[in-house]
Amino acid sequence: MFHGKKFLIKAIEQLPYNERKLFVNYLKTNHSLKANCMFLSNNKFIIDKLYKNLFKWLFKCEKIFKNEKLIEYGQKRIYVFLAERYIPFWLETYSKSSMWPWIYCDINRFEKKIN
Repeated sequence: MFHGKKFLIKAIEQLPYNERKLFVNYLKTNHSLKANCMFLSNNKFIIDKLYKNLFKWLFKCEKIFKNEKLIEYGQKRIYVFLAERYIPFWLETYSKSSMWPWIYCDINRFEKKIN
């Protein structure tokens, strides 16, 4: 793993007990990274709960990793890596969510044809 398997294992141990097995299963069964996800909600409670759980977990991880030498790029990004995986897990587990695909379009290609 690019970010270090030991970091993921230690981070999972910081999750609430009832989420650990669910999160591991989610990681094993969801092979596509949803890092570039955008989420919208008109339910303030859902967003507040997500951020409360996410940051509580990340702060616990920060205490665990503070003595680690996070040297490589992937290790320095460990908290982003964790958040990129936790947010879709949490939304799919605790809220009614829909996933829509997105497509990258390079508009520079179209400008060249127009000019």
